Amino acid sequence: MKKSLVIFLGILMVAFSAFSAEIIVEQKNKLFFYQDKQLTPDTVIAAKVGDVLRFVNADTVVHNLFSLSEGMVFDVGPQYPKDQNGQDVIVPLKKAGLLKVECAIHPQMTLQIKID
Repeated sequence: MKKSLVIFLGILMVAFSAFSAEIIVEQKNKLFFYQDKQLTPDTVIAAKVGDVLRFVNADTVVHNLFSLSEGMVFDVGPQYPKDQNGQDVIVPLKKAGLLKVECAIHPQMTLQIKID
């Protein structure tokens, strides 16, 4: 019984991951970019519950991304540029709603993600 449950959960995880997407958002020139396009504060990216955001610091400066959106609060802390051995940051999208992401260091950096 226990072995069957483990196998079932493993299959469920594989099936779930097959339907999720990775949304890659780059930080360059103290701005957000998605699919090589600069995002404006009014731009809204579409996503689904279960997708993940991957933040890539392709900039020359440190960023500190956070969100105070209800039920989706996070603060990744300092994220160093890739060329300074900085790591990508992964944020799972666990709840439907509007996720607003900001940089604590660069207030012009804002990002909105509509999660269905």
